[in-house]
Amino acid sequence: MDFPSDRLDGRCVVVTGAGSGIGFATGLLAAGRGASVVAADLDADGLAELAAAAAEAFPASLEVTTVRCDVADAGSVGELFAAVAGTGTPLRGLANCAGITGDQPFDELSPEHWQHVLGVNLTGSYLVARAAVRAMDQDGGSIVLVGSGTTNTPAAGLAHYIASKAGVIGLARALAKELGGRGIRVNTVSPGPVDTPLLRARMSDEVVAERSRTALLGRLGRPQDVALMIGFLLSDQSSWITGQTINVNGGTAMT
Repeated sequence: MDFPSDRLDGRCVVVTGAGSGIGFATGLLAAGRGASVVAADLDADGLAELAAAAAEAFPASLEVTTVRCDVADAGSVGELFAAVAGTGTPLRGLANCAGITGDQPFDELSPEHWQHVLGVNLTGSYLVARAAVRAMDQDGGSIVLVGSGTTNTPAAGLAHYIASKAGVIGLARALAKELGGRGIRVNTVSPGPVDTPLLRARMSDEVVAERSRTALLGRLGRPQDVALMIGFLLSDQSSWITGQTINVNGGTAMT
């Protein structure tokens, strides 16, 4: 009986949103598991911090390639995947962790802000996934998109964000159906409240402390909690999992 490894040796893995939070943790995890990581974000300082952290933690690993990229811009995504080709390592994984939010009452939500959030979260997922599919050869690979627990537990002021993340879940399911015959698996990881800069921008320290106190497991999620699930889905250990939305939420929602 064969039990596949979680290692990612000999594979190129693209991680977007890698300058902070879940994307940062995912990039670090993939580097530690032997992948040739191409990390993308608009935050050049965050990318530099990731590359330095990977070099310090895993000195024997491959160097992390960093690319400043706007996932909502097709040209920028094209430049990202040109860097992927430059690694000389076959693309086998994509973790699209790039995303934005921002509380806005629905009756005050402007079309421009609506389009901006959907542009990054949903159109960005489409652009990056399309480029990844085109770059993967006959050996296939794994695409992991990041949804949100708010699609199960909606909150006021997040109509644009929740709509975009519901779209990401639908996109992943459609791609799983279409691409399975090509050996490409597509899944969504749907995090609950995770202590990231994105969450801290929306919540005061007092609210974070209260949410932590009342959480079933006594804390909010950590970026590495979600990164571990993404790493599993990128690896051969999940070779029979596709089209799924996997909740990593500390029990905040049970579906």
